[in-house]
Amino acid sequence: MKINLRGKGIEITPAIHDYATKKVESAGKFSKTNQEMIFEVSLEKTSNHHKEGDIFAVEINTHIHGRPVVVRAQMEDMYAAIDKVKDELVHVLESEHKKHLTLFRRGGAKIKNMIKGLSGN
Repeated sequence: MKINLRGKGIEITPAIHDYATKKVESAGKFSKTNQEMIFEVSLEKTSNHHKEGDIFAVEINTHIHGRPVVVRAQMEDMYAAIDKVKDELVHVLESEHKKHLTLFRRGGAKIKNMIKGLSGN
């Protein structure tokens, strides 16, 4: 698993780096693919046009079974945004695994039916 962090409008401190890396690694364990996963994590402080406080956005980009997956979250706290995007990433990884497994089983059932049809049973 490879995790690339980048900041936009914010300095990535060692504490934020460690926290984000730990959360993405824990979410990456839910991926059942045999391929090497690459996670592009973007941490940013949105523009200063908000009336009160800062808004932080976290985005994770990766590929699952050849399809791009993008997960985003915006919160008033950077750590809360990382937690929220991690939960969403876990949800997406689990649902993609279930989709892939369903397609695999459906393909196996079709092959089984074709073999039954050829054998005359």
